Amino acid sequence: MSVLKNPWWWVAVIVFVLHQVAQRGMDVQLGPLDSYLDPFLAAPILLGLWLFERQLIFRQPRLSWFETAIATLVLAVLFEEVFPVYEEGFRRDVVDYAFYGLGGLYFYFLINRRGA
Repeated sequence: MSVLKNPWWWVAVIVFVLHQVAQRGMDVQLGPLDSYLDPFLAAPILLGLWLFERQLIFRQPRLSWFETAIATLVLAVLFEEVFPVYEEGFRRDVVDYAFYGLGGLYFYFLINRRGA
């Protein structure tokens, strides 16, 4: 199944968009959700787009656990270590690493399913 037909990928995208609209557009503050929802949703959304590209160009049906783990780690390091150095809007938070990991698991088991 294409990523774009997977309802779990769309849940992540829609939740992300609604959260951004509420947080930035309406100034609604949701406490810890504001800190940890974006790291959680980053891997499912971005890895889903990467998988879509792989399905489209290479006809690869899914990512391996190793590809998923390495890509999730790269995203976490990029967002938590690199971006804060160059952009004021980013802040380093080691707890975010756990949420990137959970997001990677969400992607691997719900979006990147075998036979999906």
